Amino acid sequence: MKSSNMQKMRNLGKKLDFFSSPVELMINKKRSHQSLFGAFMTILMFTCVLTYIINKFVQLGQRKEFQTLYSEVYYEEIPVFSLQSKNFTLQFAFQTENQTNYIDESVYQVNAVMVNRAQVIVDNKTSLQFARKNIPLSKCAKIGIPFEEIEEQLGNVDSTNTYCIDWNSVSELNLIGTPEQENYTYIYISFQQCVNVSENINSPICKSKEEIQQQLHRNYIQFQMSSYNIDLRNYLKPNVPKVEDIQTTISSQVMKDITLFMQPITTLTEEGLLDELVRKDSTIRYLKSQEVIDFNSDEALASVLIRLANTENISYRIYPKLQDILAQAGGLWEILMLVFTIMAKPFQSLSYKLKVINNLFNFEGQKQQNATDTDDDGKQILKRLTVVQESVQTHENDAAIMLNQQKVKTSVRFPRGRLKNKSQKTENGNSAQTEKSSQLVTNSPENDKLIHKGIRIALRKLFNIATLKLRFNLFDYLKYLKWGRKEGKFKQLQYSINKLEKCLDILFIIDKLQEIDKLKMILLTKQQMQLFDFLPKPLICLDPNNLQQNESSMYSSLLKPHKSQKEKAHEAQQVLDELLENMDDPITTKLISLMDPNIFKLLQIQLDLKKRQLSKVITPDFIES
Repeated sequence: MKSSNMQKMRNLGKKLDFFSSPVELMINKKRSHQSLFGAFMTILMFTCVLTYIINKFVQLGQRKEFQTLYSEVYYEEIPVFSLQSKNFTLQFAFQTENQTNYIDESVYQVNAVMVNRAQVIVDNKTSLQFARKNIPLSKCAKIGIPFEEIEEQLGNVDSTNTYCIDWNSVSELNLIGTPEQENYTYIYISFQQCVNVSENINSPICKSKEEIQQQLHRNYIQFQMSSYNIDLRNYLKPNVPKVEDIQTTISSQVMKDITLFMQPITTLTEEGLLDELVRKDSTIRYLKSQEVIDFNSDEALASVLIRLANTENISYRIYPKLQDILAQAGGLWEILMLVFTIMAKPFQSLSYKLKVINNLFNFEGQKQQNATDTDDDGKQILKRLTVVQESVQTHENDAAIMLNQQKVKTSVRFPRGRLKNKSQKTENGNSAQTEKSSQLVTNSPENDKLIHKGIRIALRKLFNIATLKLRFNLFDYLKYLKWGRKEGKFKQLQYSINKLEKCLDILFIIDKLQEIDKLKMILLTKQQMQLFDFLPKPLICLDPNNLQQNESSMYSSLLKPHKSQKEKAHEAQQVLDELLENMDDPITTKLISLMDPNIFKLLQIQLDLKKRQLSKVITPDFIES
């Protein structure tokens, strides 16, 4: 009782094993069927995945493939952008009707300032404080263009008649916030008609009002300022500088308030191969302009306000990482596995079944390799030996007939006593003649050679490694898999597959096991059945390779050593020579005849001729004494 409980506990404990080994069936020492088509598909799949991985690594090194996210956001904090000579430039001028730049302080005058507006709380009261900083202006020809990246784009500008910011006199400018925020800084440029001021001796003498109006008739004002294009394909410099041209009309009759909106742009780049290492590239670009016309101003021509826009453009570049590439390769592997499995499964299944049935059956109409000449030689030899056997039989029959005829003649001519002596002499003479004639045929060396050669050819054909197998190429597979009526070897394959599937049915297997029990019931008595069940299991000796100790292993299909088809054929040929001495056994005769009819006929001829060599022709005594 205690032992039974322990066994139950052990069985329950074994159910917790997550590393259990699956039970597998093998065919020809293989756990799965493998074919050249499957190997080709596998190599093709590995090639596709490796090509994909290599291509991805090349793109990773070149930084050509990425994902992008765009967004425009309102500022969470007050933005501050510093404008310097290396990242910002601004130049402007008046243009005549034919769009030619000119600078004439006797017609118009320019003033540029940077204005800072701040909210200050004093005695719980909020007030605005303004701070102005003059921005020095100069002709572009004097200072040049320090922003080298856009210098070529400004090469066609008349620099002697164009105003530029004098970066030699100012280190930097700032754009801060928006009008809705507490801290707000912008650039303000005003254009006014020239007015004579008596207090300033250095001021130029202005033209008359009529001349100024005539000069400003159908004039333009042009602004050229640095801006940026967003080129996310450029890994190192996603913000590409360019020149933005802004042009509008100007007149002495009206005043224009022009607002230029500069939008901050930020490009965030994930450049880490494993982690999220983010690089930030920020600058500002021209976004849009806005104009307001004022008819009440007398001397002001225009005012330009440069400020930040309310939103910021953010671009996020996501470059693939190593783990992303491997994950994508894994996904590609799964997809290719599914596609290739769908493509290869019908061919693999058919190839597997073809291999099994080729090991189980021979097929009519399929020729063995190098077997045509052998078959022809075997048939000719068998035909010649049959003629020899018939010739021997004919000689014996002719001799017997002649003997009987002579006996009849002798009985008529001679008395009984003399007849006996005469017939005895005649019989001995004819017997000697018949035996001599038979020996001439049976003892012929040529006939012996023919017999041995015929048996050798027949055995070679029987034990040939190349059996009558169905051979299919790729086009045959395609023809078989398509719908339609099957003919020829396709019909053979269909028939054999149906038989194979029936044999693999568990009900069929159980039925065959029951047939074994029926045979035991027929062949064995009740006592023999009990003894049969008590027979020991096959014993494996300490030296399993010792055949003398393992004579019982030849009756066990489990312990029988694996031998090739060629080795089996050689052993069968040796055993066949031993069985020739017992050709009278009906089981041996039937066994050999089932193997090959030609071998059976040849052995019969050989045995018959041997018997004729060992025995003499005995003539019955027809004469009564």
